[in-house]
Amino acid sequence: QTFDIEVNAVNNHVPEFVTNKLLVEEGGVLSITTNQLSASDVDTPINLLKFILDALPMYGTLQNDGHTLKKGSSFSIEDLQKKNIRYLSDGS
Repeated sequence: QTFDIEVNAVNNHVPEFVTNKLLVEEGGVLSITTNQLSASDVDTPINLLKFILDALPMYGTLQNDGHTLKKGSSFSIEDLQKKNIRYLSDGS
């Protein structure tokens, strides 16, 4: 008896990231959208992609839908599309 085995490569593509410079006035607030930050991965559906904060901003805070994000917090492409992600400058 013989049979065929098909092997499919899984998660072998490097994700692609898009970042654009953000400009915000001291004490200002900026919504971060997919125009400033985005990612794609041919191996992963877009609704499963997450951004994880490895470090916090030096001169302000990041919020997701009004909740302050901490180191290790995550957010999604959908959060960016809904304009839920905001940077709040501390004025310095």
